[in-house]
Amino acid sequence: DKVNQLSDAGIKVVTLHNDLPVSKRLFTSTTNIEYTARMVAQLFDIFLPPEKRNILIFSGSMQSPIHQGLIFSLSKYSADYKLHLLQHFDTLDLPEFAEQLVAEAFATYSDINAIYISSANSIPICRYVEGHGLKEQIVIIASDVFDELNAYINDGTVNATIFQDPFAQGYNAFAKLYYNIAENIEVPSLVTTTPQIILKSNLPLYL
Repeated sequence: DKVNQLSDAGIKVVTLHNDLPVSKRLFTSTTNIEYTARMVAQLFDIFLPPEKRNILIFSGSMQSPIHQGLIFSLSKYSADYKLHLLQHFDTLDLPEFAEQLVAEAFATYSDINAIYISSANSIPICRYVEGHGLKEQIVIIASDVFDELNAYINDGTVNATIFQDPFAQGYNAFAKLYYNIAENIEVPSLVTTTPQIILKSNLPLYL
């Protein structure tokens, strides 16, 4: 409602990373979730042997249309690689809740081979896997690049992470908003950055 009020008053609103698609926002600047899902599915296909493809998903809050779309797309592409999605857990972007959910997941399933974490709420999950001596058994694909996660990439707990380029998302938001205002250039409803695969080998390039 607030976004609509601003728009009706002639103030242009852009959403960043997250979205309010039913509002009158001008556009949203975010990562390309369709390609992120394709990349994650193919990475699991590379990392996992054919007989061990049971995957848990831990997302950020599913109130976010970005997370909704990402989980939907991953479910779609997983079928292409014969990946078995055991269960999806919504961490609500709360570290303490993620800590509780990962313990529940391992108490429920005895045949977990991999984990995908679609948000930056990954540290409690990595801590559990490392603390229980499971990092040689569990493939983890995480999201973003930040100090705490980098340590888990370097020690082998996290096999790969998907860099969403937050700087480019922010830059695109301001640049395209400027050109829309100053030069009346139309902007598509969705502006996306290119997701990138980060491994231990190329992590120093992103620090």
